[in-house]
Amino acid sequence: MTGSVELGGKTYNAAATDALVIKLAADGSVLWGAAYGSGNIQVMAGLAAGSAGTIFSTGSFGGDLDFGGNKMTSKGSSDIFLVQFEP
Repeated sequence: MTGSVELGGKTYNAAATDALVIKLAADGSVLWGAAYGSGNIQVMAGLAAGSAGTIFSTGSFGGDLDFGGNKMTSKGSSDIFLVQFEP
């Protein structure tokens, strides 16, 4: 995402091109969401649902990226990530 996105009454702002994850209820309402990124480009390229509501995502990033606990720093212009989100 770039710029700002408003979903479910909350606004998500991107620092550059950031990764956005939104979990929706069966009725389409937003359960939770988060934008991840820094001043560099982050791209989510794949998404998969696991058992019991777990979500997996893969993509690429430049600079720093933190999904909430483990800050990663790219060792070149672009590196890959694989992240698991718990319900």
